[in-house]
Amino acid sequence: MGKEDIARYIVISGVTSKLSPLEDVINWIHGFTSQKYVKELIESKHKDVINLDNENRIQDITEYVKLGCQFIEQGQKGSKELAYLPLYYALLNIAKAYILFGNYANELREKKNRHHGAGYEHSDFVSLNDDSISIYKNGIIPLFYKTLVNERIPVKNKIVVKMKRIYPYIRQISAEYSVACPERERILIPFSVRLEDISADSTRIRAMFVGNNFDPEVECPKILTTPKAFVGMAQENESPLTYLSPIYRKGDNSIWNHVRRELLYDYDEYVRAPLVFIDISEEELLMSEEFPILCAFYHLSNLIRYNPKAMRNIMDSQYWPVVLALQRHGLYTYLLMFYRYVMQSSVFIT
Repeated sequence: MGKEDIARYIVISGVTSKLSPLEDVINWIHGFTSQKYVKELIESKHKDVINLDNENRIQDITEYVKLGCQFIEQGQKGSKELAYLPLYYALLNIAKAYILFGNYANELREKKNRHHGAGYEHSDFVSLNDDSISIYKNGIIPLFYKTLVNERIPVKNKIVVKMKRIYPYIRQISAEYSVACPERERILIPFSVRLEDISADSTRIRAMFVGNNFDPEVECPKILTTPKAFVGMAQENESPLTYLSPIYRKGDNSIWNHVRRELLYDYDEYVRAPLVFIDISEEELLMSEEFPILCAFYHLSNLIRYNPKAMRNIMDSQYWPVVLALQRHGLYTYLLMFYRYVMQSSVFIT
């Protein structure tokens, strides 16, 4: 890994855990219940954000994080099939804290956003893949989406999203999902994204598919359009799965406009192998790594409340290992992404 490798955040660091990475991250998140610490982080990491007055903002962040941690504790102590309800509320409160660290904190207090921003319509359940949720124009979940990708969710009133459009984006449970759904569409593809020197004073960004070297099972994909993470980048003639930005003078920060870092999925072993995963689908939603995890927990929490028969069907199907894995791996990834967002650093735990 070198300074020229590009991850979701500019700062990249690694730590080693001799115990449980999940418990470590939960402890780190607990630190954000300190108003003094959050104040220091806002002033050092988020000082350019246009927001409401810091005193109320800081107090709200610490309260939402505290609630999130309490719901996590409740979810970890309860039965596995019921855990999705408290864990969803943990993630929802963390999403509120996310929003308050970002550009749209003022909108969180607007009346139109004082609800989940999503819905679940009870219907005849077929399978996890074919079940769906609705995401609305306003509410916490669409405001979370806007905070992550800096765009409004592309809906007029609501958009219906089947879960088979959600689970392929939760990379940490891809092993379980591939067993349960071998015909799944592979939409997250490994790329090397790095700065490439052209001359002593000029550079460009090179994004290159590395699937065949990284994972022999990853077939060379057919990409019909430039991946959404790359803006204004052209395919290299000699290598159709390599994308190049225009050439810039070194030090010109305009070059960063060609990579949407919020759409990069950092490889877990990035410190050893600096790779990112890129969405190559034509999905209209911009899937930042955190968003599908929140959607999956929202869906399962609704099954617990309104459609317990469907949850029993999942427990008696090939999808039960998938949603069990989500409890730990999805929670861990979501919390780690929140920590990275607050610290503005790609922190990796090994």
